[in-house]
Amino acid sequence: MSYLLLILTFLVIFILNYDSNKELGFYSNIRISLIFTLLSLSTLVFIYNETASYFNFISSNTASIYWGFVLIISSTAFILKLKHNNFIVSLYKDLFIIKTYPYKISTTLICLCILLPLLFLSVYVSPNNFDSHAYHLNRIIYWITNGNLNHYPTQHLQQLYLNVFAEYLVLDSILLAHTDHVAGLVQYTAFIGSLCTIGLLAKLLGITIRGQYLATILLLTIPIFIFESTSTQVDLVACFFFLVFVYAGFSLVKNHNSKIIFIFITSLAFGGFTKYTVFIFTLPFAFYFGIKILKKYKFSYAIRILLLFIIVQSIVFYPFIQRNYEVFGRAIGPIPGDDLFVENIPVGKHSLKYTISGIVKNISLHIGVPNNEINTLNEKVIVHFHHWLGVNVDEISQRLDPFLIRFTIHEDMIPNNIHLLLIIVGSIIFLFVKKPNSLVSLLICTFAGFILFCTLLKYQAWSTRTHMPFFSLGVIIVSYVYTQYKNLRLSYLTIPLLLISLFLVFANPSKPIIPFGYYIKKYTSYVPAYVCIPDKPDNITLKKDLCHYYNFNSSTDCYPLKKGQSFSNRKQIFDILDRSGYYNELKNATIFNKSEQELAFINHIHHYNSIKTLLPHITAGSNIGIIFRGQEGFYHYWNIIRDNKKIPSNIQYVRYRKEFNKLKNANTPFTYQYILGDDPLLIRELFLTNQIDTIYRSSEHCLAKLKAFSNKKFLY
Repeated sequence: MSYLLLILTFLVIFILNYDSNKELGFYSNIRISLIFTLLSLSTLVFIYNETASYFNFISSNTASIYWGFVLIISSTAFILKLKHNNFIVSLYKDLFIIKTYPYKISTTLICLCILLPLLFLSVYVSPNNFDSHAYHLNRIIYWITNGNLNHYPTQHLQQLYLNVFAEYLVLDSILLAHTDHVAGLVQYTAFIGSLCTIGLLAKLLGITIRGQYLATILLLTIPIFIFESTSTQVDLVACFFFLVFVYAGFSLVKNHNSKIIFIFITSLAFGGFTKYTVFIFTLPFAFYFGIKILKKYKFSYAIRILLLFIIVQSIVFYPFIQRNYEVFGRAIGPIPGDDLFVENIPVGKHSLKYTISGIVKNISLHIGVPNNEINTLNEKVIVHFHHWLGVNVDEISQRLDPFLIRFTIHEDMIPNNIHLLLIIVGSIIFLFVKKPNSLVSLLICTFAGFILFCTLLKYQAWSTRTHMPFFSLGVIIVSYVYTQYKNLRLSYLTIPLLLISLFLVFANPSKPIIPFGYYIKKYTSYVPAYVCIPDKPDNITLKKDLCHYYNFNSSTDCYPLKKGQSFSNRKQIFDILDRSGYYNELKNATIFNKSEQELAFINHIHHYNSIKTLLPHITAGSNIGIIFRGQEGFYHYWNIIRDNKKIPSNIQYVRYRKEFNKLKNANTPFTYQYILGDDPLLIRELFLTNQIDTIYRSSEHCLAKLKAFSNKKFLY
């Protein structure tokens, strides 16, 4: 019920803001009010988290008290406003404007077929993103347990020094809702906010309502946006703040407004605090806005804006930098040569040829297609290009992952190939059409940001999601160019993209609503090249039915398909296999046919199969110490143990680097009776034989039950 406090606060602030912007049109007012409300709530989240952390008061109770107080204050302001104007009557009249909206039917269908299913997925499926299990959500367990945001001993250092604001938003959601099923709503809300912002930005830059609608549809249909909108990653939150910053910057250049200044400054602070890459993409825009503000409002005004930027950035980042400095002796985390160094994301060498290499390899992340021959050919072309350039395509100073072109439908790595093609073609045509200077500036700054990204950061296989700022602004160029040609109907472009998007919404491998894999094989009559049937009496009939199509003279249990099978033959083969239950696993691969726990582990099911065999040996409510030899998070293990035992267990790392022992949170007492690890030999090294009752083993884990409770911590 406490989560209603957040929802009601959102509604009250939204209505208050809507009423204060009556000079705007209805649709613009709705969108700008949503943006301002989300920025206001973000500010309130930051205030609670940092203040409660200072006093070690982070908990569900204090969060409920805080948001209850905020709701009372905002509701009081709302009631006072009602007494002084006819707001309700005005809002009622505004709603009739919807009837005049030219795209109301298509918008309604999009809401029903895309946005509502995505909302359902973001709530129905508990977090199952691997990075979230490893560090995004692991942080939140510790913050709630410790009652503060301070660093803590861990085996997974990215839990500490990587930027945290998206997790701040998730923290408050979980504290109020008492469930992690609301965690996905943070990115989903950022998705809705991004859709509203891109339309406003298009309007601000002089694009027609037709172009605004197209820009919104183009953003809606970017594959990585669709997949990210239901996950507990952070890139969509970062992209939302980036888009708001760009919109507010162009607005400020046109007209001075205190509300826009608030949005302009806080969006950059929270965007950078969510992900550092936001600063890279905003740098060209920051220079452009700075110059324009200096020209229009003179030096003193520009200095005041700059000082406000510095003050807000300092307020937002200072506590986090202080925590990093306490552990690493540096503001942004360990660097090469430090004892706690983990990974080096910035490139090691700089030159024009390395920049060109970075651009080509980052673009290549979006050219993968469902055809290995084409992908291999494109890969060879890029390798040959690098030979000509004089750069090793796998130069270790320029990459974290080996270069590879592939097509994958994964929520962290899916390519945006169609949108990349549209942006490239649209940008070329853009050079030859009449356009306003503001759009030229947008194009230059967008590409400059992407070039900076490719120059400063190493190539990584999952960078399609860190390219979101580039794609989000690229759609504005595409929409402007497309709408310059009046004879081109929007449906020529939007319908194919929306149909592809429907597939991505309903067939997301991490959250499948419909078993598209099964239906694709069924209607294309796709059959296996080999069918493996154990030599058992139950399978005699099946072998008899398939003997005309498969060669059963093989000495093994796997039999090859005979050559030259027609479509009708393949259809018969499929029907035979389907009746036998051969496709049952594929047919039942949906969120409705899997348990909540299986869904939580869907991206690393081997961990689920390993940990579930150990669950019966854990006593409900028992504390568990984590001793991993490798760098691994444990949120998913904590979650499945909590769900199975009903009584939550407290889980913490009890083996970690000695540098963490100086932290206050390291000195918090923790008593445990079980050890969850990945190496039984390591457990036997740390505990005497007479201290261990039993060690249970599974495929990838071991669970040690101690004879007596222990509070030992092991430093190395």
